[in-house]
Amino acid sequence: MMKRILTIVFILCMASPMFSQRIQRCSSGLYGLAIRKTNGNVKWLAKPQYTVIKDCKNGSFAVLSQNGFWGVVTSAGKEVVPCNHRDFDSALEAYKFYINPESKNYASNLFENTGIVNNASFTLERDYTSYIKAYVEDNVKNWQKKGEFEKTSDYVKRVTEETRKAKAIELTKKVCDECLSKVQDKELRMTLGEYDADNETFLVETTIGKFVIPVSIREAPDFKKNWSKIISKNTYDIANGRIILRNAEFYLNNKMLTSYNDKNQILYAKANVNYNFDPIEVEIPNSQTNNKPLISQNDINLGKSDVDQNIPLNKLNNEKTFALIIANEKYREESQVAFAKNDGQAILKYFNLTLGVPEKNIHIIEDATKNDMVRELDWLKNVGKVYDDLNLLVYYAGHGVPDERDGSAYLIPIDGVGTNTKTLYSLNEFYKDLEDVSAKSTVVFMDACFSGALRGNGMLASARGIALKAKEATPTANMIVISAASGDQTAWPYAEKSHGLFTYFLLKKLQSTKGDVTLENLVNYVKDEVGKHSIVVNSKQQTPTIAISPSIGDSWRSLKIR
Repeated sequence: MMKRILTIVFILCMASPMFSQRIQRCSSGLYGLAIRKTNGNVKWLAKPQYTVIKDCKNGSFAVLSQNGFWGVVTSAGKEVVPCNHRDFDSALEAYKFYINPESKNYASNLFENTGIVNNASFTLERDYTSYIKAYVEDNVKNWQKKGEFEKTSDYVKRVTEETRKAKAIELTKKVCDECLSKVQDKELRMTLGEYDADNETFLVETTIGKFVIPVSIREAPDFKKNWSKIISKNTYDIANGRIILRNAEFYLNNKMLTSYNDKNQILYAKANVNYNFDPIEVEIPNSQTNNKPLISQNDINLGKSDVDQNIPLNKLNNEKTFALIIANEKYREESQVAFAKNDGQAILKYFNLTLGVPEKNIHIIEDATKNDMVRELDWLKNVGKVYDDLNLLVYYAGHGVPDERDGSAYLIPIDGVGTNTKTLYSLNEFYKDLEDVSAKSTVVFMDACFSGALRGNGMLASARGIALKAKEATPTANMIVISAASGDQTAWPYAEKSHGLFTYFLLKKLQSTKGDVTLENLVNYVKDEVGKHSIVVNSKQQTPTIAISPSIGDSWRSLKIR
């Protein structure tokens, strides 16, 4: 009676959902994964093609194929790790990598198809360093084993330090090519950012990084309007274990509109205002902009740069030192000079706090007209009449331009027009006015170039489109002029630091030395750092220069401005 009752219970249980779960079934001596329906039929999840199936107790199953290699199948019957692993453990390691590609081990066991590119774990965003490393190491270990039927003399010739390194290089290329072969099947989603009208560039954001593309200001509105219809053709590479974008071409109706190449450095600047100091009034520019290869936050970025913080404070009181700072940024007829006002404000703090120039002895004027500049030079001349043995510091950030007729150099006030010398301030005249101050020493820092180029890419609106080499203006009296660039070069910005490139390294040296530095050491440092940075980041030469009045001779080398 009891036996009959148990039989009935067993039959009921077989028909219940409890027995509808996944089971291992044998068919013709092979195993698969299946579920038994309530009507007794079997639905195969994984076809019966494996000689062994082991429950891994984690929702997956290790399977042994008929050729003797292991793989992993999910509970839904999907083979996520192909059967190309020599043992059970290495198949599980591969499955761990499938679950978490950041795990440090992935046994590839000398097989070409290691599984990663054939399953859903392959994405454009992940770091494949551990995968590539494990693949190469594991295959090299197998390759360098002595074969059972290999003569020792042949083995010694085959496996050397050189051949081992060559094998590692070969395998690295192989596994990287394997990954890249799968990249083209993946969609790289791109988001078009805001337009930088000054540099005529768009920022494009993707899941593998940001890049900048050039689009002329005339074509920019249509480009943005049609963005959803534009198709990109991308070329990828692997660097530091990650997928990177090497090139991209953008097409609309089979017409290429623009392109990206990671070798080209294209400036994209976003105007942001960050306050690390006491609140001040800042007029935010109308053009909102943001790009390594130069993606940056700049334009009016107060306090962000390292030289804008931790300014050395020296308890000095140089009563006989006077300073004039001119920072021309917002021109009425010409292009703006990025960061000029930020430069001027930083110079003011270093002159006052680090060099000990009393605040009352410093005049700073932003966006100076020609009348403003003349008035400030008159102030200095009046100071020179009542002070004996005074020292003078002068800083200028703004545009310079050559006269196309005779090459004479001019400073451009914010109301000036580059083609009309009557509206400009002759550099020779500027030096002559400084000479009339009758200072014991005059040191001029000139963050401007006189080639007609902008601070950055492009030319002044009034320039004829080519850089000209201005005629050198010779300082007079006891004057030393340190300029940002020479000849027909451009004075570049340092977008990352929100300063002119020349001014940033000038401030950096004053910061590191607390102002206790000779002019010779200061000039050598600025010249070296500006030159190296400009070549690496801007792919352009910028060489600061020094001009000395004949009366000073070599004495300038030991002169200090503190």
